[in-house]
Amino acid sequence: MTWLLWFTIAWLFSGQIIATHELSELVIRRYWPRLAKAVAMIGIALLFLLDGGVLHWNLSIGIGLDVLISTYLLSRSTLESFGYGILLGGVYALLEAVHGQSSPFLLWNYLVFYGFMVVLLLVLRKFHSNKVTVGTFLCAIAVQAGFFLLGDGSMEAVFLTVFLAPVLGLYTWYWTGKEMRISKNIYHVEHDTLTGALTRRGLERWLSQLKVQTLGRQGQGDLAGVIVFCDIDNLKWINDTWGHDVGDATIRELAQRLSQKLRPTDGLVRFGGDEFEIWLPQILPQEAQSIVNRLHDAVCALPFYPATSQSQLCLTLSVSMGWVYGSLNEYSAWKADEALLVAKKMGKRRAVAWRPNMEQKPLSAKDLSAHFDRVAHTASMLWSQVPRAFVLTDMEARIWAANAAYAGLVGRDWEQLRENKPGVNTAGETPGGAYQSLWQTLTAGQAWSGYFLNRRADGTKWWEVAELYPVMNAGVPMGYWALAEDLEQSGAYLKAMHSGRFWAGEINFAFQAIKNIQTGDIVGYEALVRPVWGHETVTPDVFFRLANRLHVRLKADWECLDGLLQHIRSTGLPTDCPRLFLNVYAGTLADVDRFTTWLRQLQAVLQETRVVIEILETHVDELSFAKWTTLRQMFPSVEWAQDDFGIGERDLLRFMGWIPQWVKLDAALLTEFMGDEMRWDWLTQLRRWVMQRGTQVIVEGVETAQQAAWLRQEGCIFGQGYFLGLPELMTENRNGKNEVESELYR
Repeated sequence: MTWLLWFTIAWLFSGQIIATHELSELVIRRYWPRLAKAVAMIGIALLFLLDGGVLHWNLSIGIGLDVLISTYLLSRSTLESFGYGILLGGVYALLEAVHGQSSPFLLWNYLVFYGFMVVLLLVLRKFHSNKVTVGTFLCAIAVQAGFFLLGDGSMEAVFLTVFLAPVLGLYTWYWTGKEMRISKNIYHVEHDTLTGALTRRGLERWLSQLKVQTLGRQGQGDLAGVIVFCDIDNLKWINDTWGHDVGDATIRELAQRLSQKLRPTDGLVRFGGDEFEIWLPQILPQEAQSIVNRLHDAVCALPFYPATSQSQLCLTLSVSMGWVYGSLNEYSAWKADEALLVAKKMGKRRAVAWRPNMEQKPLSAKDLSAHFDRVAHTASMLWSQVPRAFVLTDMEARIWAANAAYAGLVGRDWEQLRENKPGVNTAGETPGGAYQSLWQTLTAGQAWSGYFLNRRADGTKWWEVAELYPVMNAGVPMGYWALAEDLEQSGAYLKAMHSGRFWAGEINFAFQAIKNIQTGDIVGYEALVRPVWGHETVTPDVFFRLANRLHVRLKADWECLDGLLQHIRSTGLPTDCPRLFLNVYAGTLADVDRFTTWLRQLQAVLQETRVVIEILETHVDELSFAKWTTLRQMFPSVEWAQDDFGIGERDLLRFMGWIPQWVKLDAALLTEFMGDEMRWDWLTQLRRWVMQRGTQVIVEGVETAQQAAWLRQEGCIFGQGYFLGLPELMTENRNGKNEVESELYR
């Protein structure tokens, strides 16, 4: 064979070795991490055996050493490498026996291979560096050249070794460097840079490994031991007086003194600043107190001389500790933190054990006022440049702090807001039930979210959406702070609303006729929600936008449905009502059991009137088409309508997915397309195509006689709008008889 052919063989063989290793790392390690290296080593040995048998080469010692060095550096322990060396040596001996039986050097080759294997394992384990790696590969080439000079080798084997060694060497150098970088990054994530103590992430890993070592492979359950929280007394004074370099040196000294007194199995964690946690597993309860005292004495006993430019500086480490004996978990850590707070209040420089009755005492009325004044001062500084609107009040609802964003939102300056109540902003329309829910929630120490109808100084009304949080003192609220937004602002949604009713006002209902445009006959009535806030009538758009902003759309929908059922029970429906059209949020139908119960109650009241469920076009996608099919099978007496058809981007796809009995064309289509021959022709073709599939079309927004005449001329059958029928409010007079009152509500 020519040297070019041997170069190609070496290149292919090294590629097989690299591919086998990469495959084990990418596939095997993902599912069986402990088997990845073993599979790679066995696979490479089999490749060695297969290639040697197919190509009928005399296996050179240099080739064996090349592969051995590479796999050793890629393995994770000496035991793995030694086992692989035995496996590779067996393959080497087998190939020599098959192809080199006549060689007088067979036994010599075998012994030399194992001798070099042992030497290389020892050298590489002791000196794991790039220089040693390069040297060992050069050694493999030199050994092969030596055997060639002795007459037992061949020039082809030398070529193969010379070509194979650099490729495997470069790959090994790349992979080992990659693993070293990964290990280094993991170390920096899990260890604090200043002190070398564990970080929060490092604590999680340390605790999980400790559980596996102590409790077995599953690591289930908690270990018993001691958790100590400690921090340096008066570190702020040290930083302000001597500088942060001295402060950092003090923190390092504390970590060093603690580390010297801890066992290898203990964990020292720096959570930030000068706060440290010490986790001591497998400590007997009777030993806990003395161990903590020894730790505290070891830290505080000796003076400390920080290395600074001020050569005469001498400090005494003063440390407060709080500790608890129990399970090594977050709950015990919280107890130790509580004990640390008590230790600092008792005068610092002491170690305090947690007790079940360890509670903070509430501040006196005098101290409470002074404390709240400091809270207000701090809040004013923190919120001054924040673009979102914040306000702080006491429990008597007097404003103590408000930022510029809040003043701009409500349209009043700080002088108008100072020691006033937020009620100065209201429009005077808020029902009493809304405030009752607010105060019950806040005095219970819970956050509240909701809305108010307000009036600015210039008289304009606006809807405020707010989150309110209590300011607690020893479990007792002493005030609250609020985050406020205008409903019309495009800010981020607030958190979910508190439990309880969404709408504190009243919910009335009106019924608008849907007619046959050609004959004037009534096809049915649509129930329209009419919310009322105090004396203020609220549009459905504002009502549901408030619900969406507070993430309670389902709650608002159910309040409307339950209110409608009660309304029909008390006042009935307009006369001659063959169908009742209801707008229902698609997500409401997901609660099948609740909706089934509600629908049966409604149908018991309606008797002969058929129910038509309208789903807003853009909400159809909230349920799968399979779910729509199931709902239609469950409620065969209900008809379905696709509302506002024509405003969505996937109208036809949604229609074909469930093919409802009714389609209501959005009012904007009539306004935009009327008089435009090309557009109206397209809409006519669409309407006919829909009707061919058994679906009736209702044109919404018929508000003038001209529009009605146009629709009759174009052959449209059904329509809805103010011209065809104003919404009717069903009320009950003093004699108990139902009355119908028409309204013009836009």
